[in-house]
Amino acid sequence: MRAAWDWVDSQVRELFDWFETNMGKAERQSILFIANYCHNSLIVEEVRLMSTMNVSLPDQMKQWIDSKIEEGQYHNVSEYVRALIRKDQAEHEKLIAFRAAITHGRTSGVDKRDFKTVIKNAKSKARKLSGPLCDNSGRALRTTLHESPAGPG
Repeated sequence: MRAAWDWVDSQVRELFDWFETNMGKAERQSILFIANYCHNSLIVEEVRLMSTMNVSLPDQMKQWIDSKIEEGQYHNVSEYVRALIRKDQAEHEKLIAFRAAITHGRTSGVDKRDFKTVIKNAKSKARKLSGPLCDNSGRALRTTLHESPAGPG
C-alpha cells in the first residue's frame, strides 16, 4: 500500500509542477481544490484499509516516539510504528537468507582447497570487483574495499 501511496504522491507533485508553469492562477486554484479532494479521499481510503491496534508503552518510550515526530521524521505514532515493522520485516528476511546460506554451506560438502588457496581466490575476486588493494611493492593503496583506489578522500 505504501508503494502505491508514494507513486500517487509523486504523480500529484508532477501535476502540480506542470500546472504551475502552464496555467493561470484561477485554473491552478481549481485544480488544487480537486487535487486536495482526491488526496484527502486517498487518505480516508488508506485509513479504512488498516486495522487498529492499542499498544501500551512506558513513558520513556512514548517520549522517544514523540521526539521523533517533533523532529519531523514521522508525521504520527502510526507512521513510526509502521516504519519499525517494515524494518523488522526486512531484518527478518535478511536473517532467513543468512540461515539459508549457512544451511547451504553445511550441506554443500567439504572444499578440497587448502586455506591459503581459499584466501588467495578471495583476494583475487575482491581485486576484480574493486581494483587492487596494494601496489606491486605490497604497499597498501587503501585500507578497505570501499575506499577509492587512489586512497582516502
